[in-house]
Amino acid sequence: MLQDETRATYEPVCDDKVAGIDWGKPGKEVFDLVRGCDPQPGAFGMLGDQRIHFYNSKLEFAQHSNSPGTIVRCDEKGLTIAVIDGLLEIVKVRPAGGAKISALDFISSAGLKVGDRF
Repeated sequence: MLQDETRATYEPVCDDKVAGIDWGKPGKEVFDLVRGCDPQPGAFGMLGDQRIHFYNSKLEFAQHSNSPGTIVRCDEKGLTIAVIDGLLEIVKVRPAGGAKISALDFISSAGLKVGDRF
């Protein structure tokens, strides 16, 4: 079957207008947004008033008692953030105005700790 070229449309460029994470969404939706915005622009969460873009993510379905957006682990694997029905592991981040760095480097430079929230 051939596509009718007269009905073709273009997808707009993915930018920060669509890349903001709503931590109230199911984990699969948050994970899909992070994957869909990688490599550019990177889905982002707010840490205080700073946008932090996320890259290279993994989703683990797991029960927990943390509020969505709460950091539950900061270790050599990266940054692990609670989502409604699981845990989102982030390997790389891009702080506002900066370059992509490992989540481990960001944890150290930003002084992040378990319990901080996006």
